[in-house]
Amino acid sequence: MNEHEFQTYVAQIIGQLFPTLQEGQIEQEHAFSLKFGHHAVVIDGKEPGKYAKSAIYDILLKFQGKPFALLELKKPGNGIEPEDIRQGVSYARLTQPICPLTILTDGTTTQLINTFDGEPFKEEAMDIQFIENLFRQGLLLSANSLKNAISTLLEADHRVIFDVINTISHNAFEQLRGDPEDISKPIMRDFKVARSAERKIWDQLEKTPGVFLTGEPFVGKTNLLYQLFETAKNAGQALLYINAADQNYNIFRRLSNFITMRMRYPVTEERVKEWLLLSSNRSPQDRLVVVYDHFRHDTDEHLKADIAELFDVFEADNNRVILATDNANYDLLTTTAGRTTTNFYRERFARIRLKTFSSKEFELANQLLYDRYGGMVLPGGIFAGEYRNPRVWRLIAKAIRAERTQATALGIIEAVPSFQFLQLISNHWHFDAQTRQDFKALSVAFMESMPLRNEQGDLKLMALNLPVIAEQELKKHLENEVIERLKLAGLLERRLLPDDRWVFLPKLPELIAKNAGEHLKARFQPLLLADFHQHYPEFLEAYQYLPFGEIIAAQTIVHWGYQQELDLFSAFIRKLQSDKPEIETATGGGLVRLYLPEKGHITLPIEPGEEQKYIGNLFPYLILSHLVTLQFVDDSQHPDMERARCIAAVGQTNFQVRSLNVNTFYEPMPTNHEVGNIGNITHSGIGIVEPIVQAMQANIIQSPQVIDILFRHALEKKYYRLLHRIYIAARYSDGLGSPESDALCESIQARYMDHFNKMMAFAIADKGATRSERRKIEKGLRKRDRKQKK
Repeated sequence: MNEHEFQTYVAQIIGQLFPTLQEGQIEQEHAFSLKFGHHAVVIDGKEPGKYAKSAIYDILLKFQGKPFALLELKKPGNGIEPEDIRQGVSYARLTQPICPLTILTDGTTTQLINTFDGEPFKEEAMDIQFIENLFRQGLLLSANSLKNAISTLLEADHRVIFDVINTISHNAFEQLRGDPEDISKPIMRDFKVARSAERKIWDQLEKTPGVFLTGEPFVGKTNLLYQLFETAKNAGQALLYINAADQNYNIFRRLSNFITMRMRYPVTEERVKEWLLLSSNRSPQDRLVVVYDHFRHDTDEHLKADIAELFDVFEADNNRVILATDNANYDLLTTTAGRTTTNFYRERFARIRLKTFSSKEFELANQLLYDRYGGMVLPGGIFAGEYRNPRVWRLIAKAIRAERTQATALGIIEAVPSFQFLQLISNHWHFDAQTRQDFKALSVAFMESMPLRNEQGDLKLMALNLPVIAEQELKKHLENEVIERLKLAGLLERRLLPDDRWVFLPKLPELIAKNAGEHLKARFQPLLLADFHQHYPEFLEAYQYLPFGEIIAAQTIVHWGYQQELDLFSAFIRKLQSDKPEIETATGGGLVRLYLPEKGHITLPIEPGEEQKYIGNLFPYLILSHLVTLQFVDDSQHPDMERARCIAAVGQTNFQVRSLNVNTFYEPMPTNHEVGNIGNITHSGIGIVEPIVQAMQANIIQSPQVIDILFRHALEKKYYRLLHRIYIAARYSDGLGSPESDALCESIQARYMDHFNKMMAFAIADKGATRSERRKIEKGLRKRDRKQKK
């Protein structure tokens, strides 16, 4: 029946029950609250035609503003069972104040029950006098009857227990939510990035009773669990969130204690188990999901036993269990001594891996940053692995809120992480003095363990992506007490490698970079001053295996320049320019080894007869790219000239000068292509992806005359790769600087487009083509353009 038909049906029922009362004297409430001690549950009836399973619609009837009857409508012809009467009376006893009359009807049969004693009424005249007599009786419900009412509803109506469970989870999540400034809270208020993994989890829960959610630290597992909770609650389901790190007694006792506290009614552990067992015939729409967050290999064994018991209770019904942990702990829970074992977690739980932000999730986060805090990561940031890390967005939001000088000002975040980005995220961690001291000691230990990493190739590969320290090496430099404090603070993770070696991973690589950079600066300055050429290779290797190494190395070199170590600074500039990257070739039969955080060490074989090209010795040009971003000058007549030469050297390189982004292995996104005789260039419409182009952007904004000279020089010399990079920088700098820099951006874009056909003619002409042949090709391209415009 539709809404109008349903309202007509209800009016007819009430008219039949109270024929002497005028229309309007009896009020109806279709949504009302039941009171359980300190806890209130909202009953919002659903039309029986749409919710055929329950087949009951609850309506609270009021006379002169006071509730006097609870009317329960069943689907016509369904009949009234004793259990319906018991549940209806239980509802009526928990209204505030208590409804003295409980009415059950299916449109044909009607039963009027005295709420106080549960017996049928014998009165035939349902008039005003009858209702007033109900109020005058003033009968009090005994404590025992109230307990029976609560017990009845706990067994008969999952809405009651679901509401209690969701209240437990709501309170737990509220303790984990905070503003951007409160970095101790893993969930940032008003910054919900919908994760695509949620759909995978719900789909998997339709197939298996258990899911193991895994991912690297800080990848957003707790945020995703909160997202699951909101979805479950909105769908009328229940999700119980438990932090396994804080859990010191079992789930059944926890539930019984909370229900007892909230309802002021004693519920035992056994009654909770009985309720869970009795719920096995519920539909998937009435599902309970129990979540254990921060579940670890060293979680208390009693808690693990409780989970196994809970799993057995749930296995035959629609209720589900989710465990969440990091990848390292998952491996420890499912393997022993390097061998995969047949165990409870691997066999009974389907694993779902949560990765860093996908492209879509990055776009959602960037839009939220703009909407909530007036900030944005500039175009091209989607290709930087650092912005795929969910935890970084909280630090960005915190920095924008703290550093904006005007409410309307935009917080612009560079597309390619630079030294400013590193400062932004590292300066917004606040620890006590002891933790800061411990982390500095950890950073020094990371650098001091470098010789061992160099000897062990797998650790060296890991260090390109993660700060990693062999356990035996760390213990040489740090006391066990310090290691335990760092682990307890969540700043250090112990991980088992496939060959049964233990390593430690610091969880905040930006702080390792900042602290270790200071250590390296002090170590290398006297060495380089004594013999630059001998220690230059050592300098490169030390910084290459440091998180954000090229950024820290550039900042170190500039620092020495500011210290008036001008000879050392100049030596670096000259050496870095001459230390060019090269395209190298691996021949068939060889192996390419990589380390990916989600996959571990992988080996890619090169088939016989094949060749694999890769860029070698890229690190010096990466340092140079960040150096020219820092706007150094010299003391000559043309103080910007050396910087311009550095920009030109890197800018004319015939391949992209950027760090490897491991996300490309999971979500390939092409950023460059070959253009004939010009060579390899970056797509112009995707933003800024190379640090050298970002350096050009910084120079356009701060020193536009330098870029103008470079652009003219590139046009004259036909340095088309440099020209193209300057064009990209200008395209994405327009509107970010002064009127002078904005005018230059427009001029560069216009001149580039005017020259575009000449550039394309050079690209597609034969290598030995004459000038007149290239002009002929150019003329044809212009003719084609005119036709297309028509």
